[in-house]
Amino acid sequence: MPEADAVIVFSCAGRILSLGPLMSKEIEGVKNVWNVPMAGMFSTAELGRATNGNLEMHNLTTCCIALKEK
Repeated sequence: MPEADAVIVFSCAGRILSLGPLMSKEIEGVKNVWNVPMAGMFSTAELGRATNGNLEMHNLTTCCIALKEK
C-alpha cells in the first residue's frame, strides 16, 4: 500500500536476538516507508497457513499492517 494513515507492526521477539542493535534500524526503516504514526509489539509463536494450507509455526517474522481510512 503506497499510502497509509497508520501502521501496526508485529515482530517476532527472536528478531531482537538475531538482529541485535540492527533491530532499531529495522523499525526505523519501516517508519520511513510510510512516515505515519506507528504502533507494534514483539510476539512469540507466529502461526500461519503454509504448504497445502496446513497451520504451521513460523520463525523470526515481521508483519506490517498498513491502515488507510476509506
